[in-house]
Amino acid sequence: MNLTTSSNQVNLDSYSRNGEWQVLETGTKRTEFSYAGFPGEVFSNVAFSIQLRRRHLFYVINVMTLVLLCHQRHRDRRVISLRHCVFVTLSLKSS
Repeated sequence: MNLTTSSNQVNLDSYSRNGEWQVLETGTKRTEFSYAGFPGEVFSNVAFSIQLRRRHLFYVINVMTLVLLCHQRHRDRRVISLRHCVFVTLSLKSS
């Protein structure tokens, strides 16, 4: 199998922008190599790299809003502590 790439960048045409992550840089690199056990055979590899940056303010605002809503809702019951609200919020955000 001969793997090739037509560009040095990752095609982001079908990428939909995300409020939490920002794509900083993309790249592709094609390499060829051979194994001693397969003389005369050339193998290829294409590696893709994507550098992302998390928008911290977006993440903090979303997490804190959910924590405050959860805490406010259960404030009178005294059953759910702020610690539990944070745990539930982070569990929901990671799914």
